[in-house]
Amino acid sequence: MAEADETMEIRDPPEDVKELWRSLYHEGASLSITQHRPPTPFGAFGYTGSSYPREKVERLESEDGRNMEWCNQWPISETKPVEDAQQRHLEIVSLLAAAPNRQSQVVKCRVDGDPEMLVAKIFDPMFWPEYGADVTFEADSSYSMEAAVYEDLREHGHDGELTPKYFGSWTFEVPTNDAAGLPAKRNIRMILMEYVDAPDIDTILEKELQQDIPDEERLWMSENSRSIPQDP
Repeated sequence: MAEADETMEIRDPPEDVKELWRSLYHEGASLSITQHRPPTPFGAFGYTGSSYPREKVERLESEDGRNMEWCNQWPISETKPVEDAQQRHLEIVSLLAAAPNRQSQVVKCRVDGDPEMLVAKIFDPMFWPEYGADVTFEADSSYSMEAAVYEDLREHGHDGELTPKYFGSWTFEVPTNDAAGLPAKRNIRMILMEYVDAPDIDTILEKELQQDIPDEERLWMSENSRSIPQDP
């Protein structure tokens, strides 16, 4: 996942951006989502530049370089549409890890009114940490790499074994204003996965809950995580 340069100062988002975040990501919010084809994974060490949908931009002409400007001037990349793409209705049930200055918005949700709870991980560059960098490139990169992991696990028959079950990659639109201040649409990418009602990794380590896992189960997880086939 792309990360902020330690020399860069992460700025507090302006109040209008915080208000926009509150209007989009809250309990009861509804989103119309459409199946999406993720870009070829790119952006981290080990990926070749040939996989990049575009070159990373170092800075905008504006000295301010706020996220809203990046979203207007350098929108996220487009890919070949999914044939007969499914459309779904998503309702946010609660916020699991969400804030207007973090690299993804993670929410508990239901889809099409189904009582089964899912998790949506949303890669919205508007609310990426504000430090004057190419946030649309970084959000696209993070989305492409995470989707690739789940796609690969599913392709090799390991979906839902050592990770939450994957329910695909999706996109949705929200209203915005373009650089000229005219009404426009902004595309946002996300992945859907199984909701696991269990402590997160930080809680497990903090409370040393891993000690409660039987040795044979820990050994099984370790051995199987190393045995997942790797593409050449």
